[in-house]
Amino acid sequence: MTKLRRALCALLVVALWLVPLDALAMNKSKGNKITKDDTPTSAWVYTYVLTVYDKPTKDSEVLEEVPFAKSIVKLKESKGWAKVMTTNDVIGFCNAKQLTEDDPNTLDTHMYCSRKHPEVYLRPSSDAPVMGHVDRNEKVHVVAMTPLGDWLRIEENGYYCYIPRPCLDYEKYADGELAWVSRESVEVYYDPELDSKFGTLYFGQEVTLLHSDSGRAKIRSATGYIGYCDRGALTTINPNSLDITCYTQVSGNYLFTSPTADAGRRNIEANEKMVLDAVDEQRYWARVKYQDEYYYVPFVFLDKVQRGGNDYKVVSTRESANIKAGTKQSSEVIATVPKGTSLILVGATDQHARVATQPDANGVRQMGYIEIKYIK
Repeated sequence: MTKLRRALCALLVVALWLVPLDALAMNKSKGNKITKDDTPTSAWVYTYVLTVYDKPTKDSEVLEEVPFAKSIVKLKESKGWAKVMTTNDVIGFCNAKQLTEDDPNTLDTHMYCSRKHPEVYLRPSSDAPVMGHVDRNEKVHVVAMTPLGDWLRIEENGYYCYIPRPCLDYEKYADGELAWVSRESVEVYYDPELDSKFGTLYFGQEVTLLHSDSGRAKIRSATGYIGYCDRGALTTINPNSLDITCYTQVSGNYLFTSPTADAGRRNIEANEKMVLDAVDEQRYWARVKYQDEYYYVPFVFLDKVQRGGNDYKVVSTRESANIKAGTKQSSEVIATVPKGTSLILVGATDQHARVATQPDANGVRQMGYIEIKYIK
Protein backbone atom coordinates (compact mmCIF):
# COMPACT_ATOMS: atom_id res chain seq x y z
CA MET A 1 0.00 0.00 0.00
CA THR A 2 1.49 3.36 -1.00
CA LYS A 3 1.73 6.34 1.32
CA LEU A 4 -1.02 8.02 -0.68
CA ARG A 5 -3.45 5.16 -0.13
CA ARG A 6 -2.62 4.96 3.58
CA ALA A 7 -3.23 8.68 3.96
CA LEU A 8 -6.56 8.49 2.13
CA CYS A 9 -7.74 5.55 4.23
CA ALA A 10 -6.78 7.26 7.49
CA LEU A 11 -8.48 10.51 6.50
CA LEU A 12 -11.67 8.69 5.52
CA VAL A 13 -11.83 6.91 8.87
CA VAL A 14 -11.33 10.15 10.80
CA ALA A 15 -13.94 11.97 8.71
CA LEU A 16 -16.57 9.28 9.30
CA TRP A 17 -15.78 9.19 13.04
CA LEU A 18 -16.22 12.95 13.34
CA VAL A 19 -19.57 13.14 11.49
CA PRO A 20 -22.59 11.91 13.51
CA LEU A 21 -24.58 9.19 11.77
CA ASP A 22 -27.88 11.02 12.30
CA ALA A 23 -26.39 14.06 10.52
CA LEU A 24 -25.64 11.91 7.49
CA ALA A 25 -29.11 10.47 7.52
CA MET A 26 -30.67 13.93 7.84
CA ASN A 27 -28.65 15.16 4.85
CA LYS A 28 -29.92 12.29 2.73
CA SER A 29 -33.53 12.83 3.76
CA LYS A 30 -33.93 16.45 2.66
CA GLY A 31 -37.33 17.30 1.20
CA ASN A 32 -36.43 16.33 -2.37
CA LYS A 33 -37.61 12.90 -3.54
CA ILE A 34 -37.46 10.86 -6.71
CA THR A 35 -40.85 11.08 -8.43
CA LYS A 36 -42.54 9.23 -11.26
CA ASP A 37 -41.72 12.16 -13.58
CA ASP A 38 -37.98 11.64 -13.08
CA THR A 39 -35.98 9.71 -15.68
CA PRO A 40 -32.62 8.69 -14.16
CA THR A 41 -29.64 8.87 -16.52
CA SER A 42 -25.91 8.71 -15.94
CA ALA A 43 -23.93 11.94 -15.87
CA TRP A 44 -20.60 13.26 -14.65
CA VAL A 45 -19.45 16.55 -13.17
CA TYR A 46 -17.74 18.72 -15.79
CA THR A 47 -16.64 21.67 -13.69
CA TYR A 48 -14.09 22.00 -10.92
CA VAL A 49 -16.70 21.75 -8.17
CA LEU A 50 -20.42 21.21 -8.76
CA THR A 51 -22.65 22.86 -6.17
CA VAL A 52 -25.86 20.96 -5.41
CA TYR A 53 -28.64 23.14 -3.97
CA ASP A 54 -31.79 22.25 -2.07
CA LYS A 55 -33.88 24.14 -4.65
CA PRO A 56 -33.25 25.34 -8.24
CA THR A 57 -31.89 28.70 -7.08
CA LYS A 58 -28.47 29.81 -5.88
CA ASP A 59 -30.09 31.43 -2.86
CA SER A 60 -31.14 28.07 -1.43
CA GLU A 61 -29.18 25.82 0.92
CA VAL A 62 -26.07 24.09 -0.40
CA LEU A 63 -26.48 20.35 0.11
CA GLU A 64 -23.20 19.06 -1.31
CA GLU A 65 -20.17 20.02 -3.39
CA VAL A 66 -19.22 17.36 -5.92
CA PRO A 67 -15.74 17.43 -7.52
CA PHE A 68 -14.86 17.17 -11.19
CA ALA A 69 -15.38 13.85 -13.02
CA LYS A 70 -17.36 12.24 -10.22
CA SER A 71 -20.45 10.34 -11.37
CA ILE A 72 -23.92 11.62 -10.58
CA VAL A 73 -27.49 10.61 -11.47
CA LYS A 74 -29.37 13.14 -13.51
CA LEU A 75 -33.12 12.86 -12.83
CA LYS A 76 -34.50 15.61 -15.04
CA GLU A 77 -33.73 19.06 -16.45
CA SER A 78 -35.78 22.25 -16.59
CA LYS A 79 -34.89 25.88 -17.34
CA GLY A 80 -31.15 25.32 -17.04
CA TRP A 81 -31.38 23.40 -13.78
CA ALA A 82 -30.82 19.67 -13.41
CA LYS A 83 -32.35 17.63 -10.65
CA VAL A 84 -29.66 15.18 -9.53
CA MET A 85 -28.84 12.51 -6.98
CA THR A 86 -25.25 12.24 -5.76
CA THR A 87 -23.42 9.09 -4.73
CA ASN A 88 -24.24 10.08 -1.14
CA ASP A 89 -27.98 9.79 -2.01
CA VAL A 90 -28.37 13.56 -1.74
CA ILE A 91 -31.10 14.83 -4.07
CA GLY A 92 -30.94 18.43 -5.18
CA PHE A 93 -30.45 20.83 -8.08
CA CYS A 94 -27.41 22.06 -10.02
CA ASN A 95 -26.43 23.98 -13.12
CA ALA A 96 -27.25 21.63 -16.00
CA LYS A 97 -24.41 23.04 -18.12
CA GLN A 98 -21.90 21.74 -15.57
CA LEU A 99 -22.78 18.13 -16.30
CA THR A 100 -21.72 15.88 -19.16
CA GLU A 101 -23.11 12.61 -20.47
CA ASP A 102 -19.62 11.52 -21.57
CA ASP A 103 -17.52 9.92 -18.87
CA PRO A 104 -14.33 12.05 -18.49
CA ASN A 105 -12.57 9.25 -16.57
CA THR A 106 -11.05 7.74 -19.69
CA LEU A 107 -7.36 8.68 -19.51
CA ASP A 108 -6.31 5.48 -17.75
CA THR A 109 -2.64 6.40 -17.87
CA HIS A 110 0.25 6.45 -15.44
CA MET A 111 2.50 9.37 -14.62
CA TYR A 112 5.33 10.04 -12.19
CA CYS A 113 5.54 12.65 -9.48
CA SER A 114 8.11 15.34 -10.33
CA ARG A 115 7.91 17.39 -7.13
CA LYS A 116 9.10 16.59 -3.66
CA HIS A 117 6.13 15.52 -1.52
CA PRO A 118 3.29 17.52 -3.16
CA GLU A 119 -0.16 17.54 -1.57
CA VAL A 120 -3.26 15.95 -3.08
CA TYR A 121 -6.73 17.39 -2.49
CA LEU A 122 -10.31 16.32 -2.00
CA ARG A 123 -11.37 18.60 -4.86
CA PRO A 124 -9.40 20.27 -7.71
CA SER A 125 -8.58 23.34 -5.66
CA SER A 126 -5.69 24.24 -3.37
CA ASP A 127 -8.32 25.51 -0.92
CA ALA A 128 -9.84 22.03 -0.61
CA PRO A 129 -8.97 19.65 2.26
CA VAL A 130 -5.61 17.92 1.86
CA MET A 131 -6.01 14.15 1.46
CA GLY A 132 -2.37 13.14 1.56
CA HIS A 133 0.93 13.44 -0.28
CA VAL A 134 2.77 11.82 -3.16
CA ASP A 135 6.48 11.04 -3.12
CA ARG A 136 8.84 12.14 -5.89
CA ASN A 137 8.96 9.49 -8.64
CA GLU A 138 5.91 7.70 -7.25
CA LYS A 139 3.85 6.16 -10.04
CA VAL A 140 0.31 7.58 -10.13
CA HIS A 141 -2.80 6.35 -11.94
CA VAL A 142 -4.41 9.29 -13.76
CA VAL A 143 -8.05 8.89 -14.81
CA ALA A 144 -9.18 12.39 -15.82
CA MET A 145 -8.02 15.92 -16.58
CA THR A 146 -10.01 19.12 -16.00
CA PRO A 147 -11.12 20.97 -19.18
CA LEU A 148 -8.31 23.54 -18.91
CA GLY A 149 -5.75 20.85 -18.21
CA ASP A 150 -4.62 22.31 -14.90
CA TRP A 151 -5.76 19.53 -12.53
CA LEU A 152 -5.62 15.74 -12.71
CA ARG A 153 -7.93 13.25 -11.05
CA ILE A 154 -5.91 10.33 -9.72
CA GLU A 155 -7.01 6.96 -8.35
CA GLU A 156 -5.51 4.57 -5.84
CA ASN A 157 -7.45 1.32 -5.24
CA GLY A 158 -10.85 2.99 -5.56
CA TYR A 159 -9.92 6.21 -3.74
CA TYR A 160 -9.91 9.43 -5.76
CA CYS A 161 -8.21 12.78 -5.22
CA TYR A 162 -6.77 15.65 -7.25
CA ILE A 163 -3.32 17.04 -7.93
CA PRO A 164 -2.09 20.04 -9.97
CA ARG A 165 -1.07 18.96 -13.48
CA PRO A 166 2.51 20.34 -13.31
CA CYS A 167 3.31 18.01 -10.38
CA LEU A 168 3.24 14.96 -12.65
CA ASP A 169 5.19 13.91 -15.72
CA TYR A 170 5.09 10.97 -18.11
CA GLU A 171 8.77 10.39 -17.47
CA LYS A 172 10.59 9.68 -14.23
CA TYR A 173 12.52 12.42 -12.48
CA ALA A 174 15.68 13.33 -14.43
CA ASP A 175 18.60 15.60 -13.59
CA GLY A 176 18.65 17.54 -16.87
CA GLU A 177 20.76 20.63 -17.53
CA LEU A 178 20.66 23.88 -15.58
CA ALA A 179 19.31 26.86 -17.50
CA TRP A 180 18.17 30.39 -16.74
CA VAL A 181 15.53 32.74 -18.10
CA SER A 182 17.26 35.29 -20.33
CA ARG A 183 14.23 37.41 -21.26
CA GLU A 184 12.16 39.70 -19.10
CA SER A 185 9.61 36.90 -18.77
CA VAL A 186 8.51 33.67 -20.41
CA GLU A 187 5.14 31.91 -20.19
CA VAL A 188 5.01 28.27 -19.16
CA TYR A 189 2.40 25.78 -20.40
CA TYR A 190 1.14 22.37 -19.27
CA ASP A 191 1.18 21.00 -22.79
CA PRO A 192 3.50 21.95 -25.68
CA GLU A 193 0.67 21.84 -28.22
CA LEU A 194 -2.13 23.52 -26.26
CA ASP A 195 -2.82 27.04 -25.03
CA SER A 196 -2.56 25.88 -21.44
CA LYS A 197 -0.60 28.58 -19.65
CA PHE A 198 -0.17 27.97 -15.94
CA GLY A 199 2.57 30.34 -14.93
CA THR A 200 5.33 32.78 -15.79
CA LEU A 201 9.06 32.68 -15.14
CA TYR A 202 11.15 35.82 -14.93
CA PHE A 203 14.58 36.98 -15.91
CA GLY A 204 17.40 35.24 -14.05
CA GLN A 205 15.28 32.46 -12.52
CA GLU A 206 16.82 29.00 -12.62
CA VAL A 207 15.17 25.97 -14.24
CA THR A 208 16.17 22.47 -15.23
CA LEU A 209 16.17 21.95 -19.00
CA LEU A 210 14.98 18.39 -19.62
CA HIS A 211 14.91 18.48 -23.41
CA SER A 212 13.89 20.72 -26.31
CA ASP A 213 12.40 20.21 -29.75
CA SER A 214 11.17 22.61 -32.47
CA GLY A 215 11.75 25.67 -30.34
CA ARG A 216 9.89 24.30 -27.32
CA ALA A 217 11.71 23.36 -24.13
CA LYS A 218 10.52 20.96 -21.49
CA ILE A 219 11.58 22.33 -18.13
CA ARG A 220 11.27 21.73 -14.41
CA SER A 221 11.02 24.86 -12.29
CA ALA A 222 12.98 25.35 -9.08
CA THR A 223 9.84 24.30 -7.18
CA GLY A 224 9.56 21.04 -9.13
CA TYR A 225 6.77 21.90 -11.57
CA ILE A 226 6.98 20.42 -15.08
CA GLY A 227 6.05 22.58 -18.07
CA TYR A 228 6.96 23.81 -21.54
CA CYS A 229 8.26 27.18 -22.70
CA ASP A 230 10.02 28.93 -25.56
CA ARG A 231 13.57 27.55 -25.83
CA GLY A 232 14.77 30.93 -27.06
CA ALA A 233 13.95 32.46 -23.67
CA LEU A 234 16.50 30.26 -21.91
CA THR A 235 20.27 30.33 -21.62
CA THR A 236 22.63 27.72 -20.22
CA ILE A 237 25.07 30.46 -19.19
CA ASN A 238 24.18 31.72 -15.74
CA PRO A 239 23.36 35.43 -16.05
CA ASN A 240 23.41 35.83 -12.26
CA SER A 241 27.16 36.31 -12.16
CA LEU A 242 27.79 40.07 -12.17
CA ASP A 243 28.16 40.29 -8.39
CA ILE A 244 28.45 44.09 -8.50
CA THR A 245 27.83 46.28 -5.48
CA CYS A 246 25.46 49.09 -6.44
CA TYR A 247 23.25 51.72 -4.88
CA THR A 248 19.74 52.98 -5.47
CA GLN A 249 19.76 56.46 -6.95
CA VAL A 250 16.40 57.79 -5.80
CA SER A 251 13.67 56.96 -3.30
CA GLY A 252 10.51 55.28 -4.53
CA ASN A 253 8.22 52.28 -4.64
CA TYR A 254 10.18 50.24 -7.18
CA LEU A 255 11.66 47.16 -5.48
CA PHE A 256 9.62 44.51 -7.36
CA THR A 257 9.05 40.84 -6.57
CA SER A 258 8.91 40.12 -10.32
CA PRO A 259 9.59 42.26 -13.40
CA THR A 260 5.98 43.13 -14.21
CA ALA A 261 3.93 46.28 -13.80
CA ASP A 262 1.42 44.61 -11.48
CA ALA A 263 3.94 42.76 -9.30
CA GLY A 264 4.13 43.28 -5.58
CA ARG A 265 6.68 45.90 -4.65
CA ARG A 266 8.13 47.70 -1.67
CA ASN A 267 9.45 51.17 -1.03
CA ILE A 268 13.18 51.78 -1.10
CA GLU A 269 15.26 54.77 -0.06
CA ALA A 270 18.05 56.37 -2.04
CA ASN A 271 21.60 55.05 -1.53
CA GLU A 272 20.47 51.61 -0.36
CA LYS A 273 23.25 49.10 -0.93
CA MET A 274 22.50 45.90 -2.87
CA VAL A 275 24.23 43.34 -5.09
CA LEU A 276 23.53 43.45 -8.83
CA ASP A 277 23.43 39.86 -10.13
CA ALA A 278 22.11 40.27 -13.68
CA VAL A 279 20.61 42.63 -16.25
CA ASP A 280 18.21 41.57 -19.00
CA GLU A 281 18.96 41.85 -22.72
CA GLN A 282 17.18 45.20 -23.04
CA ARG A 283 19.02 46.54 -19.96
CA TYR A 284 15.63 47.39 -18.50
CA TRP A 285 15.37 45.10 -15.47
CA ALA A 286 18.10 44.30 -13.00
CA ARG A 287 17.98 41.26 -10.72
CA VAL A 288 19.39 42.21 -7.33
CA LYS A 289 19.95 40.69 -3.93
CA TYR A 290 18.82 42.93 -1.11
CA GLN A 291 18.67 41.88 2.54
CA ASP A 292 19.20 38.22 1.51
CA GLU A 293 16.19 38.25 -0.86
CA TYR A 294 16.03 38.52 -4.67
CA TYR A 295 14.16 41.43 -6.26
CA TYR A 296 13.87 43.18 -9.59
CA VAL A 297 14.68 46.87 -9.99
CA PRO A 298 14.54 49.04 -13.12
CA PHE A 299 18.21 49.19 -14.08
CA VAL A 300 18.09 52.95 -14.57
CA PHE A 301 17.59 53.43 -10.81
CA LEU A 302 20.93 51.78 -9.96
CA ASP A 303 24.53 52.91 -10.16
CA LYS A 304 27.92 51.99 -8.71
CA VAL A 305 28.16 55.29 -6.86
CA GLN A 306 26.20 56.84 -4.04
CA ARG A 307 24.49 60.17 -4.57
CA GLY A 308 24.24 63.04 -2.14
CA GLY A 309 22.89 66.56 -2.04
CA ASN A 310 22.17 67.74 -5.58
CA ASP A 311 24.35 65.06 -7.17
CA TYR A 312 21.70 63.45 -9.38
CA LYS A 313 22.09 60.69 -11.95
CA VAL A 314 21.73 61.71 -15.60
CA VAL A 315 19.69 59.41 -17.86
CA SER A 316 18.72 59.57 -21.52
CA THR A 317 15.61 58.70 -23.52
CA ARG A 318 15.49 55.46 -25.51
CA GLU A 319 13.10 57.09 -27.99
CA SER A 320 10.92 60.15 -28.37
CA ALA A 321 8.72 60.45 -25.28
CA ASN A 322 6.36 62.70 -23.36
CA ILE A 323 7.10 64.23 -19.99
CA LYS A 324 3.83 64.70 -18.10
CA ALA A 325 2.69 66.66 -15.09
CA GLY A 326 1.52 63.45 -13.39
CA THR A 327 1.65 59.67 -13.75
CA LYS A 328 -1.84 59.12 -15.14
CA GLN A 329 -2.45 58.53 -18.83
CA SER A 330 -4.63 61.64 -18.87
CA SER A 331 -2.00 63.84 -17.20
CA GLU A 332 -1.01 67.01 -19.05
CA VAL A 333 1.98 66.71 -21.39
CA ILE A 334 4.45 69.42 -20.40
CA ALA A 335 7.21 68.51 -22.86
CA THR A 336 7.99 66.12 -25.69
CA VAL A 337 11.66 65.18 -25.96
CA PRO A 338 13.44 63.36 -28.80
CA LYS A 339 15.47 60.17 -28.55
CA GLY A 340 18.77 60.62 -26.74
CA THR A 341 17.65 63.59 -24.64
CA SER A 342 19.57 63.90 -21.35
CA LEU A 343 17.36 64.12 -18.26
CA ILE A 344 18.15 64.42 -14.57
CA LEU A 345 16.70 61.63 -12.43
CA VAL A 346 15.21 63.10 -9.26
CA GLY A 347 12.61 60.57 -8.08
CA ALA A 348 10.47 57.53 -8.79
CA THR A 349 6.91 56.38 -8.29
CA ASP A 350 5.14 53.27 -9.61
CA GLN A 351 6.26 52.75 -13.23
CA HIS A 352 7.41 56.34 -13.65
CA ALA A 353 10.56 58.32 -13.01
CA ARG A 354 10.46 61.93 -11.90
CA VAL A 355 12.88 63.83 -14.10
CA ALA A 356 14.06 67.34 -14.82
CA THR A 357 15.16 68.64 -18.19
CA GLN A 358 18.50 70.30 -18.70
CA PRO A 359 18.22 74.10 -18.29
CA ASP A 360 17.31 76.02 -21.43
CA ALA A 361 18.98 79.24 -22.62
CA ASN A 362 17.23 81.13 -19.84
CA GLY A 363 18.28 78.61 -17.20
CA VAL A 364 14.72 77.23 -16.88
CA ARG A 365 14.15 73.53 -16.19
CA GLN A 366 10.96 71.58 -16.68
CA MET A 367 10.12 68.84 -14.21
CA GLY A 368 7.63 66.00 -14.60
CA TYR A 369 7.14 62.26 -14.97
CA ILE A 370 8.18 59.85 -17.71
CA GLU A 371 7.53 56.12 -18.04
CA ILE A 372 10.57 54.09 -17.00
CA LYS A 373 10.55 52.12 -20.24
CA TYR A 374 11.52 55.29 -22.16
CA ILE A 375 14.77 56.03 -20.30
CA LYS A 376 18.12 54.31 -19.82
